[in-house]
Amino acid sequence: MYRDWGRQANTTTPNKYRQLPRDYNPRFIYEKIGYNFQILELQAAMGRVQLRKANEIKRLRKKNFDYLYTNLVNFGDLILPDWNSEADICWFAFPLSTCGDRGNLVSYLEKHGIETRSMFTGNVTKHPAYKKSNFRLGGVLREADWILKHSFWITCHPRLTKSDLEYIVKIFKDYYEKKIT
Repeated sequence: MYRDWGRQANTTTPNKYRQLPRDYNPRFIYEKIGYNFQILELQAAMGRVQLRKANEIKRLRKKNFDYLYTNLVNFGDLILPDWNSEADICWFAFPLSTCGDRGNLVSYLEKHGIETRSMFTGNVTKHPAYKKSNFRLGGVLREADWILKHSFWITCHPRLTKSDLEYIVKIFKDYYEKKIT
């Protein structure tokens, strides 16, 4: 746990922390204050190979992000990212928020094979790692609380095919059509 940002080790049990949303993914609950300690030599070896592919990976991620953005922008209560047009972003994933019930949407996506991730971390003060920590808040963390309850990621991985992307959009469309009827 200490080497993995303090994320809990047991990722199969449902969320047991009342201060976190009931649907919060247990893989992203931080029980300890941790760090990002990984196998440095192995990472360096893999990184050297990945660096040669970096521009192509970035291009494909942008292409996939653009496809998802264009095709999800008009769905129901989704809130899509907004960014500076001059920024040169390599999208790690596709961030989304919903004004509706994230739990139902995420469950529907997962049931149809579209993996999701909770937004890292929303309001970190709600995670168990910080329960006994002394900290001072400069105010109410409304936006962080909102992100904790309403935001998540889907993939824009560079190996997604056109049919993968079409399937993702189809599942969103199916969800919102069923929700309306």
